[in-house]
Amino acid sequence: MVIIKRVTRLILALIVILSLCNCGTKDKEKAPEKETETKAEKKAEVKQAPDFTLKKVFNDGNVTLSEYKGKVVILDFWATWCPPCRASIPNMNRLYDKYKAEGLQIIGISVDNIQTPQDEEKVQQFVKQYAMQYPVVFVDPTARSSYGGIPSIPTVFIIDREGNAISIVSGYSPELEEKMEQTIKGLLK
Repeated sequence: MVIIKRVTRLILALIVILSLCNCGTKDKEKAPEKETETKAEKKAEVKQAPDFTLKKVFNDGNVTLSEYKGKVVILDFWATWCPPCRASIPNMNRLYDKYKAEGLQIIGISVDNIQTPQDEEKVQQFVKQYAMQYPVVFVDPTARSSYGGIPSIPTVFIIDREGNAISIVSGYSPELEEKMEQTIKGLLK
């Protein structure tokens, strides 16, 4: 009996740890057969970030990426059902508060499956609950595809002032948070 309790606790601990590292996409058709870089920061091939115009979560217009040229931009792809995404949002708020005056812009991009007005309301409530202070939009299939399909979340693209995607961060951990901030500080200089 004691062994069963220990094994059960170990399994539960592993599930919690794995859920905090990275969320795969709910849409298994779009997920790769084998995920190669999870919970890691990598340099993106320096190329122009694909432009998009996406609908704001609160139906108060659209956000177009190219309007932020000249700023350092973080594109944060996330979902309401993803524990690491929820863990990363306070950091995004902190980064935005700390660096927005220096030219940082964050755009939160919800990858939640939106099919009804109730689905939209769920995301709106989430944005309010987490006090997301930067623009938040709904992804569309074209934007998702342009950014590699977003096979896991959270996924963050860091874009320099010239509009080049220079870094991709998949997953969330305090270590990745620190590396991401160092990258942003270097781009804001």
